[in-house]
Amino acid sequence: MDSNAFSFSSNLFGFVAGGISVIVLVFGFCRSQLPSNKIKVLEELLDETQALFSSYAEEGYLPEERVKADFETRLARLRDKTLDLRFQVYRATTFVQDYTGFFTGLSLAIGRLCWQVKLLRANVISKSEIERLGRRDNVLLLRQLPFSEIGLPQPSDVLSHQADVILHPGEADLGPFVNPTNDIQATVSNANEGATVAV
Repeated sequence: MDSNAFSFSSNLFGFVAGGISVIVLVFGFCRSQLPSNKIKVLEELLDETQALFSSYAEEGYLPEERVKADFETRLARLRDKTLDLRFQVYRATTFVQDYTGFFTGLSLAIGRLCWQVKLLRANVISKSEIERLGRRDNVLLLRQLPFSEIGLPQPSDVLSHQADVILHPGEADLGPFVNPTNDIQATVSNANEGATVAV
């Protein structure tokens, strides 16, 4: 009898302790999902998305006006919805009213709006990163191209031209980006003409 009573007491204690643990976990989860807590998360997400959009727009990573106008419209719409939900949340002045909002779907509505803000934030970052990476690739491509393919004088031509200026200061064109081959051809032509006249 004593062993059976002890076993029963142990089982009862374990059952009660387990039930209390579950209640505490459920209570903690519900508390984190209360409208008064969820609205803070929503406002932080919206402010972060607005800051990212403004930063990328100022840096020129959103060059298309149509895309910027679409993002601005969506941000304004989400901010209006956030203000409406915040008004409903702040009307609750007691713990019971806060939980009432949770059970009536206010937290769910805030959660859906959080998802929409996250989606917009992801779109802003994606568009901006595509533009930023495109610019970086263009810069790298220009660095790898030969000088002649981007319309600039080649370093060897500039050095040859400088040497020609030093050797023949009276005949060479002093322009820093003039092709020295033209100067050499002109000098040879003048020499040939002089030889013909002398003959």
